[in-house]
Amino acid sequence: MKKVCGLDVHKDNIVCAIYNGNNYSQVKEFSTMTPDNYSMGEYMQLEGVEEVALEST
Repeated sequence: MKKVCGLDVHKDNIVCAIYNGNNYSQVKEFSTMTPDNYSMGEYMQLEGVEEVALEST
C-alpha cells in the first residue's frame, strides 16, 4: 500500500497528515515560509510518501 499525504493550506500554516492504508500519522503543522516548505518536503520523503493531495479552495 502506498503512503499518501494530505495537506490543508491556510494563510500562515500548512497542516500535514500521512496515511499508510491502515493508520494516520501524527498531524504536523508547518509555516508557509520557504524553509518550512523544504522541511515539510524532507519529512514526507523520510516517511516514504508517494502521493500528495492538496486542499483546493
